[in-house]
Amino acid sequence: GMGWEERVSELEAMAEGTSAPPDTAPEQYPTSGPFTVTNVTEAQVMMEPNPGFWNSDFLNWSQVQLTAMQQVNQRNQALVNGRLSGINGQVYTPAGNILDQLPDHFNTYQHDESATSGVALNAATVPWFGDPRVRQAIMLALDKPQLARIGHKYANKAPERPPGLIYPGYRRYVPEDMYDGYETYSQDVERASELLRAAGFSMSSGTWQTPEGNPFQIELLTTSETVQVPAVLMRQLKDFGIRMQLVTQGSTQVDNRKGRGDFQMASQGWWVNHVGMWTRMIQQSDRRHRFGDLISDEEVQEFANRYDNVENVEYDWTNNLETPTSEQWRDFTLPVPPVGERPIDAPPITEWNGSSPEGWRDVPVFYYAHTWGNALSEEQRQEHMTQLSWAHNWFLPYVPFAISAQVAVQNQRDWNAPTNETEWKQHAPINKLMEQGRITAASQD
Repeated sequence: GMGWEERVSELEAMAEGTSAPPDTAPEQYPTSGPFTVTNVTEAQVMMEPNPGFWNSDFLNWSQVQLTAMQQVNQRNQALVNGRLSGINGQVYTPAGNILDQLPDHFNTYQHDESATSGVALNAATVPWFGDPRVRQAIMLALDKPQLARIGHKYANKAPERPPGLIYPGYRRYVPEDMYDGYETYSQDVERASELLRAAGFSMSSGTWQTPEGNPFQIELLTTSETVQVPAVLMRQLKDFGIRMQLVTQGSTQVDNRKGRGDFQMASQGWWVNHVGMWTRMIQQSDRRHRFGDLISDEEVQEFANRYDNVENVEYDWTNNLETPTSEQWRDFTLPVPPVGERPIDAPPITEWNGSSPEGWRDVPVFYYAHTWGNALSEEQRQEHMTQLSWAHNWFLPYVPFAISAQVAVQNQRDWNAPTNETEWKQHAPINKLMEQGRITAASQD
């Protein structure tokens, strides 16, 4: 193949416009990373250390083999039998029972607590979910540490910080005197019952009755491949007095139903950073439906019709509102009480008649989310995040019960690699540590 100096010369010629881009195989392309491609087949990519890499002296092994493994069982087997030397844990985090089977010379490291798992409550199909007291009651009824452990005993844990402030970077924007009003929603069945009663529900023969006098019953939609956590969640809510039915279908069917909003309750997750979530709940119809239509399709279309400069452009999987001004985003609001106040006395949601309960405010959460990326002053950022995080904490756009970390796995016998967990607290740690010369082969065999 082409040597490093030849590749550099060709790249320089391309940059100067004296040669056309090469119409060659991938292994002929110049690269600047730690490895270069030597061979590509349908199932594998073979690579070798790049002599032009800035830290190439530490790349003391001769070959890297990348193998496509689409099936989880195939990945699990390759990891347990030692065929894989390590994984970053991004695309593939093995289940806890697989990590338990690793040989003794493999270490695991948690990093990047970047995602949350929970459930979406669809107010478009269950009107009672439009009442934040009902949403709060459901979250208070759940044993979140149990759900987190069942989801993954090594990668998951129950949120310790309140919803809306789960991402630690947001905490600095909320004043201390306001923070005390945020709810962490640790399991409290008595408070959950108090909230449902305040929303007009009553208990009869161990089952909650809606304000209309019917049994409160919910269908929980999940895939047949991931039934364990939803089954436990269903049992917890049954014990609380809600009639639950678990509906399992194939992953494609479930995904399509969630994208259409054809569910009552369904699994839903998001990143710990929630600003983008609000934007998605307007901009993308598929995403909007998955969160239970906090803003309906009709409201989005009415917004587009209201302004000459705004278009609602339909794509295969999104509903994009194009070219609204920042101020126009203020039209989308969420009713919440003042920051730190948690009133529970208000009529049932069906009696609100389009107006918020007395004392509540219509907060332009979508304006705050859309302008978060602007050049804001510290004072403005505090205002934006206080309002966004409080709306999240009060209304619960979805009910998060677990924070998920990524789990990296590293063979420590055949590779010299750090064992200090702090060094693994970075994105794609194996890649980064190799580039830094912190992971090297124990021998060159």
